[in-house]
Amino acid sequence: MARQLTLTNALLSLRGRIHINDGAGNERYEARGEFALFSPTWRLLQGERVVGTLRRRLLSFRPHFDATLDGESFAVVGRLFSFRRHYRVRGGRWDGATLTGNLWDRRFCIQRGGQVLADAQGRWLSLRDTHQVQVHSDEAADERFVALCLVLVMMEKANSNAAAGSTG
Repeated sequence: MARQLTLTNALLSLRGRIHINDGAGNERYEARGEFALFSPTWRLLQGERVVGTLRRRLLSFRPHFDATLDGESFAVVGRLFSFRRHYRVRGGRWDGATLTGNLWDRRFCIQRGGQVLADAQGRWLSLRDTHQVQVHSDEAADERFVALCLVLVMMEKANSNAAAGSTG
């Protein structure tokens, strides 16, 4: 049975906190970013317990993130030049999982082994970035993996906004 997660990020809080709620509006997870000049570490919390971390590698030609989830380490690697958002997981329980979407809207899909773990749609006209996510897996670990992927999407959006602002 599909469950809904809603991710919201305050417009002026790109490096602060991201709240991930369930379908009833109760907080399921919270992501907290640390202030760092180049590569902040984001921590995914369930209650007060840290269940995952995500950090972008600085010296890499393509988007590359080091992640941990439930004590297990893996990498999330993006394509270098692509008109679509495309990341692949290397290592760990989710080895081979992909996150795909395009750059023009906020829709994306997370798949593993031909199975859709989650798909999302975002709202365009909102003061806060909002993603409605349908989690199709019944496993709690997969839900945490989806939540970590949502943090990655928000990190990349914040980085692209910062880059666009510095060039204009």
